Amino acid sequence: MKQMKTLKQGEVKQEDFLTEIPFYYQNNTIIIEVQIDGRNYNFIFDTGNDLTSIDDGLMSEISVKSNNHSQKVSDAQKNKLVTEFVSIESLSIAGVEFTNIGAQVFDHSPFEQVWGCGQSVSGIIGNNLMRKAKWQIDYKNRVLRVSDKIDAFDIQDAVVFETNSGKHGGARIEVALNDVKAKYKFDTGSSGFISSDLKTFDKLKTNTQIQSTQATVSSFTASGKNLKVKNYAYIEDIEVNNIQVHNQVIAFSENHAKLLGNKFFDNYLVTLDWTNELFYLKPVDEFKNGSLKVYEYTFAPNYIKNKVVFYNTWNDHRLNQPIDLNSDILSINGIELTDLTDEQLCSIWENQSKDFKTNKVDIEILENGKKRTVTLTKKQLLPQLILE
Repeated sequence: MKQMKTLKQGEVKQEDFLTEIPFYYQNNTIIIEVQIDGRNYNFIFDTGNDLTSIDDGLMSEISVKSNNHSQKVSDAQKNKLVTEFVSIESLSIAGVEFTNIGAQVFDHSPFEQVWGCGQSVSGIIGNNLMRKAKWQIDYKNRVLRVSDKIDAFDIQDAVVFETNSGKHGGARIEVALNDVKAKYKFDTGSSGFISSDLKTFDKLKTNTQIQSTQATVSSFTASGKNLKVKNYAYIEDIEVNNIQVHNQVIAFSENHAKLLGNKFFDNYLVTLDWTNELFYLKPVDEFKNGSLKVYEYTFAPNYIKNKVVFYNTWNDHRLNQPIDLNSDILSINGIELTDLTDEQLCSIWENQSKDFKTNKVDIEILENGKKRTVTLTKKQLLPQLILE
């Protein structure tokens, strides 16, 4: 009962408004600036999160009131964490003031491992706040618009979805992967295209012949780092309501929620009307055929450690002498990557990482106390190339 009160509470102050705010689109994630008590904070705009959240470090900085309730909750990876429920007295987005907004409190610092460069994340705008207004996500122009009237937005020629979301909770839309149908969460907090669980993957393999590959992957959620096996399949026919898409790479992992993410949405002008349970997707770009072309190991920055680290390894694309995923990366193509400051790592990744995306890279590593140099080579795993 207390959690339901937290989900439903809150209101918007203004009437008859239309305004907009630019957003950062980092790692295929929407980050907006939110003002609380005269200070600006970065929040993720996440339709898949039922409840707005704040970092536990903000509790001493902003005006909040305890709702005298806490409980265990699950993230998209089905990880459990304990969260406290509070009320935010006032929160402004693009000059629109939302008051008495229910929120949950937990540690958001794991996000900083994959974002960094000053893009610390202090919270998440969940769909409980979104329900107080109408929203339009303009991925092409990197702008988020907010109004109290759906007529304020361009929705002509848009595909209309019934969300069946009721008075609280997320929106779910039927998606068919080949002939396997299920409800998928409409999730702007997901940076992927479409992701699903292993049960769906097994059904696809049983019903049809599909091309697939597998990796051991390190992923980051609100509850920290996870190391899991993930399958990737090349799906020829995808149907999302009345939208037909073909030849895309879909990710599947154990206990993963079924999600429709930003790599799908960024081909559209997306308009959200939670009150009337209708979402609008107006096409602005065509889908390109998906593919998966990778090195034997994927590497990327960890901005908390100020290092470039290995994140996964591919089972169908292996080195003769495998690398320990915990090995330190000393240099890539001669560019030194040790003892870096945050600013140095950000500068290297912004200005020189294109040199790490060629067909081959030479990486010097420190593995079990010994240095060695390995050459990683890109290979197309999906769709599989047919050699004649």
